[in-house]
Amino acid sequence: MRFRPLSSILRCAAIATLALTASVSQAAPREINAVVAKVNDRIITKSELDLMVKGTEMSLRSQYRGEFLEEKLEEAREQVLEDLIDREVILHEFSKLGGQISRDYIDEEVKEVIKRDYDGDREKFFDYLKKVGVTNRKFRELTEKRLIVQAMRGRVTRDVKQPTPFEIQEEYERLAEQARKNGEVKISKIFIPRELPDSSPEDQFKLAQEIRKKLVAGEDFAQLARLYSRDSRASDGGVWPELPRAALKDEIAEAAFDTPVGKLSEIVTDDTGYHIIRVDERKDGAVPPLDLVRSRVTQQVEIRKRAEVYEQWIDNARSKAIIRRY
Repeated sequence: MRFRPLSSILRCAAIATLALTASVSQAAPREINAVVAKVNDRIITKSELDLMVKGTEMSLRSQYRGEFLEEKLEEAREQVLEDLIDREVILHEFSKLGGQISRDYIDEEVKEVIKRDYDGDREKFFDYLKKVGVTNRKFRELTEKRLIVQAMRGRVTRDVKQPTPFEIQEEYERLAEQARKNGEVKISKIFIPRELPDSSPEDQFKLAQEIRKKLVAGEDFAQLARLYSRDSRASDGGVWPELPRAALKDEIAEAAFDTPVGKLSEIVTDDTGYHIIRVDERKDGAVPPLDLVRSRVTQQVEIRKRAEVYEQWIDNARSKAIIRRY
């Protein structure tokens, strides 16, 4: 079963994704109106896909560079397109039921958006729509679609049963394991840059492989770190101070908390280069007793069960739809 963060994207579609630049509205008309997908008789245009991708794109550009950025942008675009296809599938199912969202309900939702996000200032709201090139009509259309998705989600998941004691205990154990991995870790690390003026990424990766082989064969980590590593801790033999998981990049944190103490990680690749990590010490995070977190754990189980039912329903609805990508 696929897991797609559909609800989070669509819930913000009418607001957060408006943070786009004027260049979107100034592109050539033929390119803007190009059809990127069709769901039954419903089309998804390039301009709509661009609109929905924009917020994610801005976030990715602040985190990644070079080839990694391009890969992440392509992944994001593909993911958002799948989310839009899901949305059109949901709208089709809503239409089959004869459902309607009243104008009054849309009006109330728009008023709530203005109140919550624009301090109740309608002029500020309309100025912003104009600035980002989204008409009031388009905003209302996006709002209506978001409300339909919410309504269908509620309808599909309304009969989901309450969590059982076994499910609550199982979820608690899963969350407890996560909490343990949110402790602190002390590592030694050798960093090989992705590329240098006289060395390609392929050459650099081969160098990282050779260094790891030397470490496995028993050569001194600190000595190799001083010789090869290119980060601020190289002169200290690659030794890093004790750090919480939150202070580490995701790729580094995953290796640091999954690798046994005293052992070497596999080579960790990120957008900057290649990392060889030795875990020197690790302290588990604190795990609160179930009685203190029962309410939150129960809520987590409810959310997961509803998500599973909803995903099954979407998968089934998708299988009946005629979907074309262009």
